[in-house]
Amino acid sequence: MKWRLYPELSTKCRQFVISHWGENILQQVNERPVSWVRHEANPYLKSLRRKKKNVPFIVAHGDANRIELYLSTEKRKRGS
Repeated sequence: MKWRLYPELSTKCRQFVISHWGENILQQVNERPVSWVRHEANPYLKSLRRKKKNVPFIVAHGDANRIELYLSTEKRKRGS
């Protein structure tokens, strides 16, 4: 049996992703969360920041069994 790991997106991060890329991108985020953040999302957000847009980056944090995606501006509790 193959494990299917889905990342945990914070509520703000989910809303941010849907507002910038649309509802269809969530399937791609679920399939490849870390590579999507590193190779597609953050380079796009970096280009927006160069154009003087105030947008946060997306942070991927976790280990092999649990991946969390959240915005860089979100306050995180200790131990999370």
